[in-house]
Amino acid sequence: MIELNITTKLFFRDFVRFEPSCLGSRKRHRWCAENEQEIMISTRLSILALALIGAALARPQFPGGPPPGMSPVPPPIAAVLPPETLARLEAIHADSSLSELDKHKAIDEIMVNLPDEVADRIPPPPGFAQLPADVQSQLKTIHRDKSLDFQGRQAAIRGVLDNLAPEYKRLLPPPPPGFPQHRQ
Repeated sequence: MIELNITTKLFFRDFVRFEPSCLGSRKRHRWCAENEQEIMISTRLSILALALIGAALARPQFPGGPPPGMSPVPPPIAAVLPPETLARLEAIHADSSLSELDKHKAIDEIMVNLPDEVADRIPPPPGFAQLPADVQSQLKTIHRDKSLDFQGRQAAIRGVLDNLAPEYKRLLPPPPPGFPQHRQ
């Protein structure tokens, strides 16, 4: 037999008619037990429906990439890149034969070899301007160091970011998909 507490009974009082004999008596009537079971089933179904709605809303906004017609390169960056570089980046994003890591490596190769005048015009990532000047300088140097490969560059960046004070770490966005989630 399912026992409902008074809060549950009060919650459902507008939806289901309880007979006085169901609320206070020790001896339960068949109608009371069936009614309580229906309430529990209804409650479980409501919770399941809310969970499914929550799961649907929590999906990534653009699973598998941006919608057709929208560039995978952020507009502020696309605005300063030469057309041929932008086309190469978009081709990498569109190449379904590449893993996320391979895409990041190919993009890194292109970005590190940009001319300095183009690299200087690329806007910094969110939160970058609020970092201390010495940290900004270290990160710019790492990003432009052509002697580092992709893994070396990521390790150097991670080393700088891991040593940040917690108030600065909160300013930074999470790493993109395919990157280890080391920041705390």
